[in-house]
Amino acid sequence: ARYHPDDREFLLNTMAEVTKGNIPDHPICVRKKCNDGSKEWMYLEKEFSCVKNKEGEVVTIIGTHKDVTDRHRMQTLLEESVRRMGFAIKSANLVLWEFDVNSRQLKSYNEPLVHFEDTYLMLSDEFLRYTHPEEIAKTNSMFELMKDRKDEPFTFQIRLKYPADSNWHYCMVVGAPFVKDDKTGQVIKYVGLRRDITEMTLINQKLEEEKIKAQEADRLKSAFLANMSHEIRTPLNAIVGFSNLLEETKDEEEKAKFVQLINTNNELLLQLINDILDLSKIESGVMDLHCEEFDFAKAFQHLYDNFKERIKNPAVDFICENPYKSCMLYADSNRILQIQTNFITNALKYTHKGFVKMSYQCVDDGLKLMVEDTGIGISKENQERIFE
Repeated sequence: ARYHPDDREFLLNTMAEVTKGNIPDHPICVRKKCNDGSKEWMYLEKEFSCVKNKEGEVVTIIGTHKDVTDRHRMQTLLEESVRRMGFAIKSANLVLWEFDVNSRQLKSYNEPLVHFEDTYLMLSDEFLRYTHPEEIAKTNSMFELMKDRKDEPFTFQIRLKYPADSNWHYCMVVGAPFVKDDKTGQVIKYVGLRRDITEMTLINQKLEEEKIKAQEADRLKSAFLANMSHEIRTPLNAIVGFSNLLEETKDEEEKAKFVQLINTNNELLLQLINDILDLSKIESGVMDLHCEEFDFAKAFQHLYDNFKERIKNPAVDFICENPYKSCMLYADSNRILQIQTNFITNALKYTHKGFVKMSYQCVDDGLKLMVEDTGIGISKENQERIFE
């Protein structure tokens, strides 16, 4: 009656087997009330032997018991500590590992590479199969450091492919010597932690990209505003020039053409001013396109007439090749005319004799715009920047 209710049947069965001569292979542990009358249980480790008569019958049972309460408490505390450590490691998404230098085997706890099988032993060559190709050399150097029994802690960042999702995970690996040979003093075991830092790494990469994008946006703003002074001058000069010509001419047909050219340049100037006021387009790196159907052949001819009236250098022939009477296009007319205007303006600016020719042709399902001149041309370095 002094034994714990859960242990009584086990103790009685053991005693019954001993009376038959069946001695347990190892000591048994049972709980018994403490002698001090407290409600605590003491743990007793019991061993049995027996004496038999000539007929082989058990006549005497000899037993010993030892109080192992303190040892049991220590074991319970240790098991609790291990459970807590295991919970902490899993909660923090860590991998606890140890590397045996003599056997060259890696043992991990909470290891996603082997579907969290904690008893799995892995050789370094197998571990390398999960490593990113670009970091094989780095991972090899980590294993070589341990194989050379270096008595120093280390840190490595590597990428591993987890079988569960087949994605590359950024991992931080830290390790240190843990067990040394008593005779030689050489390291025989390393332990360490591996932490998945994929989320943090991707956030840092995103922040770096945003930083570069912000710096580029600032640069684009400056370049944009600097270039706009040049861009605005072209339609503004046309508006002023044709307004003066409008006063001088008496030909009604010519007046109508001048009015149309002024209106075209008004639209282009308005678009440029809208761009200046809306710098958010530059920050996003995207210009808005307002597409509609229009006759490009007619717009192209107007653009030519616009420039032809303003050319003052008789040494330069301004040529227009408009191969179609009508060419219907679905696009942003202002943007296309703005680009074409920039190339024609620069060609005229840097061509002092010879010719400047503007042309276009339908190619596949698109339109190829061309400006050819006998001037100095555009340097290769600037070509790459302009046509980016």
